[in-house]
Amino acid sequence: MLENKKIVFCIDSLAKGGAERVVSILANKLIENNDVSIITILDKNVEYKLNSNIKLIQLGKGKKHIKNKTIRKIKYIFGSTNILRRMRKNFNSLKPDIIISFLPITCFFSIIANNKKYRMILSDRNDPKQEYSNFGYNFLMRKLYPRANGFVFQTKDAKEYFNEIIDFNKKEWNIIFNPVNPDFKNCKEIDVRKKKIVSVGRLTEQKNMELLINAFSKIYKEFPEYSLTIYGEGNKRTALEERIKELQLTEKVFLPGITNDIKEEIYDASLFVMSSNYEGMPNALIEAMVLGLPVISTDCPCGGPRMLIENAKNGYLVNVGNEHELSKIMKLILSDDELRENIGKEAKKIIDLVDIDIINKKWENFIGLIIKE
Repeated sequence: MLENKKIVFCIDSLAKGGAERVVSILANKLIENNDVSIITILDKNVEYKLNSNIKLIQLGKGKKHIKNKTIRKIKYIFGSTNILRRMRKNFNSLKPDIIISFLPITCFFSIIANNKKYRMILSDRNDPKQEYSNFGYNFLMRKLYPRANGFVFQTKDAKEYFNEIIDFNKKEWNIIFNPVNPDFKNCKEIDVRKKKIVSVGRLTEQKNMELLINAFSKIYKEFPEYSLTIYGEGNKRTALEERIKELQLTEKVFLPGITNDIKEEIYDASLFVMSSNYEGMPNALIEAMVLGLPVISTDCPCGGPRMLIENAKNGYLVNVGNEHELSKIMKLILSDDELRENIGKEAKKIIDLVDIDIINKKWENFIGLIIKE
């Protein structure tokens, strides 16, 4: 057991998001036996409950769009300098045994601010081929990441991406799944599920909700009692609303936005579908499986769904962007009550891999290894 250690998490913010949720869950668990602080770059609203003993330090202001490019660049440069200075000051004040940094921009800041003074773990949370496709991000990642002491990845594919950048013969690494929110455990059994298909995720290009809407449009006439509800918000809302109108599905497909109690909204649904172009280790998919929902997911990079789903046993995998294949599997599941029930029962067993006590133990062991180096 890890005890009496000073642990500092660094992340962009604690607004709604997968990495943000994971940090809050881990921090709430680790605070039981350790001193835990969370440093965020942005002063956004905190959307996750934190133990009152956790120190929350917010370094900057929320992003504001400035039209003038020159002024925007100047403010960014000076703002970045201020964040680095404040981050370094907090590191030196807290004197952590370990710094754990999530997400690219925060990793860049924390590596520079730390300057190899304290032990550091970086945790990559998405498909690195997408995260570091930008030249600037890629350059900074290659220059800065090798300075860290340890690395936590979500999938094997993500780790493979870094093989030519980081010498893993000299650097410690581990693959650790996301912990499920404890609130999703031990949900009441459902005797009769609602005729409702659900999905959860941002309305963005990455999540490709249009694929799901198009697939649903191919089968809804065969299953007129079913509806599709997509929970989330994002810059594709208008385009998705227009597509729903084009397909004459305004009475069948709903975009209610973000909900503060997603468990209550989806636990009694008949089917969960994730249609993403890429993911890390998707929290929404994990939560749906723990609730016992039959699930379908695209077999997207960097391999998170493939590590969770054993095809045709505890869920189904379909090729990214394949509308025909997705609609075919949706039809298969909706047509067979026994199949839905069996898939859901098997999906629920994923708790053995993502329970907070199991995941926390893996993190504790890895943190202890890095501290002792």
